[in-house]
This record gives sequence, C-alpha cells and structure tokens, in this order.
Amino acid sequence: MNFRKKLLASFFISAIVPVSASAVVLEFETVLDQSCASTGSPATGAGTFQLDTDTGVFSYEITFSGLTSPEIFSHIHQATVEPACPNPGGANPPIVSLPNGSPKIGSTVYSPAQQADLIAGLHYVNIHTNNFVSGEITGIITQVEKVPSGSVWSAMALVAVLCGVGIAIGRARAAAV
Repeated sequence: MNFRKKLLASFFISAIVPVSASAVVLEFETVLDQSCASTGSPATGAGTFQLDTDTGVFSYEITFSGLTSPEIFSHIHQATVEPACPNPGGANPPIVSLPNGSPKIGSTVYSPAQQADLIAGLHYVNIHTNNFVSGEITGIITQVEKVPSGSVWSAMALVAVLCGVGIAIGRARAAAV
C-alpha cells in the first residue's frame, strides 16, 4: 500500500473510531422571571447547570434578585409534558430541593430517567416567596447546544493535515523522478 493510501485509510479510520471514551458533560441554562408564573414580579435570575452522563452528577449555580418578599423555598421541578410554561405550584413534583438564598450552588445525583427528562426539557426552577407561595419566578432548564470539539475532531483535523503533507511529498517525489 503506498503512502497516500495509508494516510487516506488512517483518515477514514479516525473518523469512525473514537479517540477517547471519556464521559460526556452536558451544559444547561435557565432564565428566571415572572413570565411563566404570571406574578408581575420585577425579580429576575439565571442558572447554569452541568450533567455528567457517566456519573449522573447534576451541578447547579443559580442567582436571582428583586423578589417582592422573602424566599421561603425553591426547587427544581419535574414537568409531565414539555412545558411552554411550567405550572408553578401545580401537580409537577419537586425533584431537587434547593438551598435558600442567592447564589444557590450545589449538586445532586440524577437517575437515568431524570437525566432523560432533563435532556427532554422537562425540568424547571421555581423560587417560592411569602407573596407568591406557588412561585414568584420560574425558568425552564434547557440544554446549551455546543459546537462539537474535543479529541475526535482534533484527531480528524490532524489526519487531514497529514494527508495534505503526504500528498505534497508524493507530488514532490514524483516530480523528482
């Protein structure tokens, strides 16, 4: 097999064989406001989340400000269908109790079913206050779409460069003959 064919074969193999088998960490985000809770509250907030699909560890960092009364509790809720707006205080069960205050930083372990529901867009944050016991501000947790990166793409780029170098060397050898 000549040099060019070997390089081309290695390029195709690298495209289909993963370079590493590391866990996937997915990122999520939310914007908290009154729009789904329909409270008229001036409060706002945001949250970032990470899910390690190998270990099930779900980490969160949530901040907010401007509540109309003291926070009494907050949760991550499970919706039964993908919500355009979740139903705060309704039949959607809380699956994670969050600490009071801002920022809320922590982690928990999600079961495979909870991971699937999170990825499907069925989880939301609800901040409950004295004035709005069912929830003053809420936010649907959505996955952040990322451009593929990592070792597989880096390896493919390296092989492509090497193919180009191999072709250039092959042409130079052929011209010298």
